Amino acid sequence: VKEEVTTTISREESQTSSSTMKSIPRFCNLPQVKILGDGLAHVSEIYAQYVPQISDLDNIDNELSLDDREAQLAVLEAKCVFNTLRLILSRLDWSLSGYEGEMSGHSATAKDVVFVHLYLSSISHFAKINTYYQQFFGIVLPPSRSCVAVGENALPGGRRVMLDCIVQRGSGAYMRIQPETDLDTLSTFLPKNNATYVKEQKMNPHHKLRSTLHVQTISHWAPICVGPYSQANTLRSGIIFLAGQIGLVPATMKLVEGGWAKELSQCWKNAASVLDALEGSLKDVLGGVVYICSDIVGGGSESEIWELAQRISRETIKQNGGITAGQIDQRTLNNVEQYGGYEDYETWKEMTASNQSANDGDMNDNDNDDVPLLMVALPQMPKGAVSEVELVCATNKATECLDMENFYSWSLNSSEAKNDDCSSEQTIPTQKGWEMSYGNLNEEKHGPVCNHKENIEIEAVARSIGKGCSVISNVVAYFQTEAPGRAPKCVPLNLISLLQDMMNSGINSIEGKSQLDISSTLHIRLFYVNSSAHDCGFDASALQCALQSVITWKWKSGSAKNMMDVNHLPACSVVPVSAIFMSPVSSSQTVRDKSILLGMQIIAFDLIHLQTEMWLHSNRTYN
Repeated sequence: VKEEVTTTISREESQTSSSTMKSIPRFCNLPQVKILGDGLAHVSEIYAQYVPQISDLDNIDNELSLDDREAQLAVLEAKCVFNTLRLILSRLDWSLSGYEGEMSGHSATAKDVVFVHLYLSSISHFAKINTYYQQFFGIVLPPSRSCVAVGENALPGGRRVMLDCIVQRGSGAYMRIQPETDLDTLSTFLPKNNATYVKEQKMNPHHKLRSTLHVQTISHWAPICVGPYSQANTLRSGIIFLAGQIGLVPATMKLVEGGWAKELSQCWKNAASVLDALEGSLKDVLGGVVYICSDIVGGGSESEIWELAQRISRETIKQNGGITAGQIDQRTLNNVEQYGGYEDYETWKEMTASNQSANDGDMNDNDNDDVPLLMVALPQMPKGAVSEVELVCATNKATECLDMENFYSWSLNSSEAKNDDCSSEQTIPTQKGWEMSYGNLNEEKHGPVCNHKENIEIEAVARSIGKGCSVISNVVAYFQTEAPGRAPKCVPLNLISLLQDMMNSGINSIEGKSQLDISSTLHIRLFYVNSSAHDCGFDASALQCALQSVITWKWKSGSAKNMMDVNHLPACSVVPVSAIFMSPVSSSQTVRDKSILLGMQIIAFDLIHLQTEMWLHSNRTYN
């Protein structure tokens, strides 16, 4: 599959781009793809096959600023990214997910994409890229999206665009079929293998394969979508992928005033409003990522910023952002007053402060109320926002009949039971799926490859819905600082050994607690503190090679069948940031005790099993 796509990409992109990029060398930069047994796929780290330069632009206007020229180059990259994605989608092999006969074969389109992560070097490129993004994905029932800027030269090879996406087989056609359509006629306008699959999904009266919530007009309850994306995409009536929420006031579409903390509260309120429209709430959040602007985190005490961000997130989640259940579609009874009769959420919180402080103790006592969140600092977000929230949630239908559980692994010393010398197990041959153009590993910077020191510790938090259904696990590796507020002393690290311990912690929680098999892992996203942002930061080339090697090692030692088939390895992404934090923190440590340099998010799904469990445990009453 990969060889076929490689050949096609090289041929087709050379034809479509030859007029503007004749001098650019071509590389085999293939994305990583994981296909699960339920027709769910993840395509990660989609880059342009080459890095265009200003000299590659046709008809350059000498009056254009450098920023405008950079935006044009970013557009060229984006067009290559979309072309690569189109080819990959058309060649996704569904037989890898266990389908045989009429339902096997290759077929997917942009309409089947459920969620998009869009990483840019500068948010100023966003508007120009959006035009081509819309052409590719369309404006009807589009995927949900999260877009952030990671900074100039932060992406490999100086690239300006990176894209990840989640794909659900047949879901685009599924949503567009009219109720009166004769299902036996689907093969007249759909590929035969997809027609059989979509017909099977349509015949399920209990769960929808996919549905979207697309806010297209200014409202009082949720911001209109800033671009061609949906506020939420729901799969199999069980899992919701929310678009990244920024602090826009829905009625005015302007950022809420009062600074980053107010924006973060508004982000959560907007997320709660979207979930309420889907008959859910923030208690249904499975996991997520909170983005804070690097200028905010770097402009003050980092630990105090993270402490406040954690407190705001926990409070607003517990109070559902001040949104009363049923408020959005007026399901709430008229005699129930929002905010207890006060004019807004902030007033209600101030007037009930005494009760709130009493409740804080209860919140800390109930670990299952804590939503696992990775918090990262990045340079820019859309619309000039300084806070953004990106969430994956269970539906209310799922949480009403299945248990949601948290499990923790605190303060695991990552060098226990290890010798000072590297073991043979740690000497894993590195495997690159494709040329990353990161540059060479700087051995002088990172020191010799030896085991990491005792002041490196690992913590993991995971949250699952049902047994063997869905789980998100967050893992961080951090330095134990010598004193609050003091930067850690940089030490040589064995990245493979460190990532092995992080992977073990995350995967063990998935297999042991949620009872999901390792083969259900869809995507691994590794956030790292860029070496340009921190003296103890990492080099991307070392991380990419080490992560791929550790994944290969872990899946080789796993119990699932055919683990060494490259198609059974999870997709992975490496994302540069300027700072990392994880919520909740361990009870034995404080935010000030830690300096986190690596954060890992592992997502594992078995949506067929989730669908079955919902059917069994809800007395089969859902229609």
